[in-house]
Amino acid sequence: MAAGTSLDTMDADRKTRVQRELFLRVLVLSKPAPAVARALAEAITDVRFAEGEVIYRKGDDPIAQWWITSGKVDLLSDEGEEPWHMETGAVIGILDVLLDRPRARTAIARTDVEAMRLSAEDWLEMLEDNPDYLAQLRREVPQEMHDKHLVTLAPDGGFPEPAADDGRAAWMEMTAVDRLVTLRETPAFSRASVQALVEVARFAEVRRLAPGERLFDFGDFDRKVYVVAAGIVHLEGNRTPLISARFGRYQVLGGGSAFCDALAGYRATAEVESIVLVLSHADLDDACEDHFDLARSIARETAVEREQIMNQKGRRLKGRSPSTPPPPTQVQKDAQASALRIAGREASAE
Repeated sequence: MAAGTSLDTMDADRKTRVQRELFLRVLVLSKPAPAVARALAEAITDVRFAEGEVIYRKGDDPIAQWWITSGKVDLLSDEGEEPWHMETGAVIGILDVLLDRPRARTAIARTDVEAMRLSAEDWLEMLEDNPDYLAQLRREVPQEMHDKHLVTLAPDGGFPEPAADDGRAAWMEMTAVDRLVTLRETPAFSRASVQALVEVARFAEVRRLAPGERLFDFGDFDRKVYVVAAGIVHLEGNRTPLISARFGRYQVLGGGSAFCDALAGYRATAEVESIVLVLSHADLDDACEDHFDLARSIARETAVEREQIMNQKGRRLKGRSPSTPPPPTQVQKDAQASALRIAGREASAE
C-alpha cells in the first residue's frame, strides 16, 4: 500500500469505481461488457456542474466526453438549430470527438448535473483495444437512431435525394478497381485506408439488378450492408410511420440503419438498372478488427448522420408547432439578469 493511503480512501475509491461500472452496465444505451466497463471506470473522472454552468463552448477543442449520471443538459446552437435536450444516461460531446472537430454546440447544465468525464484519447484508445465493443456500438447506436429519431422524419427519413441515374450500370464491369473506387467514394468508408478498402472490396459481392427487381423483401434482411455503385434503389418500410426513400451512387442503403437489424422491416427494389455491392456484417466486423481506421470511418459517418437527423427532427418539429416564441434558455436568462443588474447600478449612480 502506498505511503499515506488509508484503507478508508481505498474503500471509497473502490466503491466509486463499482458505482461507475454499474451505471455503464445498466443505464447507458450500449452497455459495455464487464471488462470494458472496468477499464472505463478506471479512466473516468466524476464531475459536477451547477445549474446554468457552461460545460463546454462551441469552438472548443473536443478533448473529452461526458456521461450524464444525474440532471439535464442543453446543447445550444447559435445557427438557428433547435436545442438538444439531454438527460440521465445520455453522453454529450461524443459527436465532436468522433468527428475530430471543434465543438459544434455549447453545452449548458439546465439543472445541477453530475457526470462522468472521459478524455477523448482514452475513449479512442479503449475502442481500438476492444473491437467487440466497437462492433456492438456499430449495431446498437444506429438501431437507437432509427427507432427513436429517424422514423420521426417520415416519409423520406431525412435521406438526401440521390443524383439522377447516369446509366453507368449498363457498362460498368465492376472490376476490383471499380469496387475499390465505389467504397472510397462512399462516405461511410471514405476515411479508411487503402489496405482496409482492398480487403473489403475483395469480399464484396456484386449484385446486378434489372428495373423493378427486388434486392430484398420485408423480413428477408440477412445482416448485409448494401452500397449502391450505380443506378437508383428504392427502400420502403412496412411499419408506421412509413419510410420511403431513394438511394443512388455512393450511398449506403438505409444509411446507418444498414449496420444494425433495422432493415428487416424494409423492402428494396431497383428503380432502374442498378449495381449494388453486398457486404456481410460478419466480414465487416472482421475487417474492422484488423483495421481500426475502417471502424472509425463507419463510426464517423454514423455520427454525421445522427447530427443531421437530430437537426432535421428539430426543424420539422418546430415547423409543426404553433408560432410562439420558445422559452428563454439559461444563457438568455443569465444575460437578461446581467443586463438588469448593470441597468440598476447605472440608475443608482445617476
